[in-house]
Amino acid sequence: MKITNCNLLVLLTLVLFSLAAHAQDKIIWQHQYDYVAIKTASQINGEATSNIITQPMVLHALTTLKYKENNDSIFSLSRNSNPVSVFSHDTANALASKVFQGLSQLSANEVVVFSISEKTPGYLGIDSKTVTTTGTVFVTNNSLNILIGALQVNIVKRYIKAGNAIQNGRVPTAAELAHFRLATGAPDETPNDNWQLVNEDPSFVLKRSNWIYVNSQRNTTPLSVASTPTYAATPQTFEEIEEPRAANDNPTATVEDRLQRLKSLFDSGYLPKALYEDKVKQILDEI
Repeated sequence: MKITNCNLLVLLTLVLFSLAAHAQDKIIWQHQYDYVAIKTASQINGEATSNIITQPMVLHALTTLKYKENNDSIFSLSRNSNPVSVFSHDTANALASKVFQGLSQLSANEVVVFSISEKTPGYLGIDSKTVTTTGTVFVTNNSLNILIGALQVNIVKRYIKAGNAIQNGRVPTAAELAHFRLATGAPDETPNDNWQLVNEDPSFVLKRSNWIYVNSQRNTTPLSVASTPTYAATPQTFEEIEEPRAANDNPTATVEDRLQRLKSLFDSGYLPKALYEDKVKQILDEI
């Protein structure tokens, strides 16, 4: 397809607009379209983090954060009427490390925002899918606030629904998705979701269906490493969770199993095309 000067100008304008929209974000971590960042949010009136907010506190909050579906909704996120964890343990563990890193750098009127994707098992353990959850974390009255913007959504569908152009005419690439931002939640919005967070933990106060306030004063026993899920001295990072393991790590895996594993990682966007083709060639060369 011939690219005219007009088309090129429009493309450059869109790219520059996307970059400008996030120019003030301080990226703490990014992998493809997942990220953790610091941004200014004057409407939240957040505080600079004090030493009262600890990494075990953040870890405890993310690990125990759960939601349930509204009974009157005809839609379903999980086919489960019981409270469900927002994050898997590994994701919550890694996210706590990155979020706390951001919280420790906050100034007044700043917040930590995140967008995190992970694979979830489908119904009866089959048909797994990649879903994305976004949120905003900030501090008020020396207490932790967690706002969930999007909960376990298909970011590809959201990208297309937003009217974004797709170069290959089928699905957006990881590079295209990297410039797309889902809403991360705001205190002044009115949620219209088919789910709500639950406050099973005594220190959790449900301020709104998508907003949990971790009340440190209400928690009579200060959170400590002993009272939270155990994590290593060096917390697991997203790179350790998301970077594809070598397809031949399992010596009993067949060639077909290894190729299918690579294809799954590639289709999910975790494996760049060049690396995928290189790994496939390595496996085929062994035959």
